[in-house]
Amino acid sequence: MVRLRCQPPNPVLAERTSLMRHRLARLSIAAIVNAILVAPSAQTTTVSPSVSCESLAKVVLSQATVTSAEALAAGFTPPSGRGGRGRGGTALPLPPFCRVAATLMPTPQSNIKVEVWLPLDWNGRLLEVGNGGWAGSINYGGMSTALAAGFATASTDTGHTGGSPSFAIERPEAVID
Repeated sequence: MVRLRCQPPNPVLAERTSLMRHRLARLSIAAIVNAILVAPSAQTTTVSPSVSCESLAKVVLSQATVTSAEALAAGFTPPSGRGGRGRGGTALPLPPFCRVAATLMPTPQSNIKVEVWLPLDWNGRLLEVGNGGWAGSINYGGMSTALAAGFATASTDTGHTGGSPSFAIERPEAVID
């Protein structure tokens, strides 16, 4: 079997284009946050959102699809365990918040799951939490800690599930995701 690989005419340009697509995907996260929260203030304030949490499910974003948006009462317990996706439940008492889930698609091959949690009692800051190494899971533990401290928070599964680099075999764009 012969495998043909098409090389872009200019690898530097192709890499820059790919990075720009991924920056646009990150802007989609910012657009979700901006759609419901007001301008940050120095003090912790209770946010009076300009739109309801549920209406965020109808937000149209370039290269992203909002898959759900729901207002959750205080005491929500996030998913626990690796189970293919998601790490670490929490014993922290979580405040009421808006939970938004989306799929980012900066390239046609991308399938990046993201969650954004927007607290009603917001400290005016956003904390995006990572998941380390090859971990393909949303970091619910880190998000819980951030939310309990009043941050709007976001995390992604980096475009794959599981904890090994096998997702990247013959898919270099997946490493950039």
